[in-house]
Amino acid sequence: MHRDYVSETKGNCPICGMALVELESVRGIPPIDFEEFCRNPSQGLYLSPSQAKEITLTLSKVSVEKIERWIRTTGTVNPTSKRVSGWVYGKTRLIQTGQKVRIFPLIGRDPVLQGKIIRIVPGENSVFVETDLIDRWYKTSKYYIMEIIIDLGHYIAIPNEAIIEEGKKRVVYTCEQGQYLPKTITIGHRGELYTQIIDGLKVGEEVVTFGSFFLDAEYKLHNKRNLLSHTKE
Repeated sequence: MHRDYVSETKGNCPICGMALVELESVRGIPPIDFEEFCRNPSQGLYLSPSQAKEITLTLSKVSVEKIERWIRTTGTVNPTSKRVSGWVYGKTRLIQTGQKVRIFPLIGRDPVLQGKIIRIVPGENSVFVETDLIDRWYKTSKYYIMEIIIDLGHYIAIPNEAIIEEGKKRVVYTCEQGQYLPKTITIGHRGELYTQIIDGLKVGEEVVTFGSFFLDAEYKLHNKRNLLSHTKE
């Protein structure tokens, strides 16, 4: 059966002939008000507090956040300086002296050691990075994970998980008094935790983080139903 075919009546799929399967509410969630959606599709979907709680929707406010990119590489102890060092490939233009580095051995991550870059030696499409960290915690370790923290600055941003990729479009779901509506956004820097918003959202607006894919599926399904009902008329 074709998942993208929706009918208001029982029967068979006109494309492949298989019996149509009745849609069931997800995890026992009370059905969304389809009649209200048909009357006001531009207002998005309405979810009551109990429905939002049932699917554990999580909201986050658009705010100014520090955007960081983390570059991970392996490191070893430099036999001459005794400091933890390593090579970075392909992202050399982002590496600068003074940047913070989190360092931990392959055997574990507790505690995470803090250091900074004190020396850079350029190579062919690579750069050698030496930190100021002389490891006195894991004296028997030979190999380390290095996380170089690239500070891209402070920008209007939202959590990465709020963004739905639709080809070249990026969509988020905003919430205002129980109404959930998709918005197309323009993004800039993408960090480890946050993404810069260039256009489409304002500071203070609430966006859905966890649960946005469920809302997107429901919205598209009801949109298709709405189009079908208008076609029949």
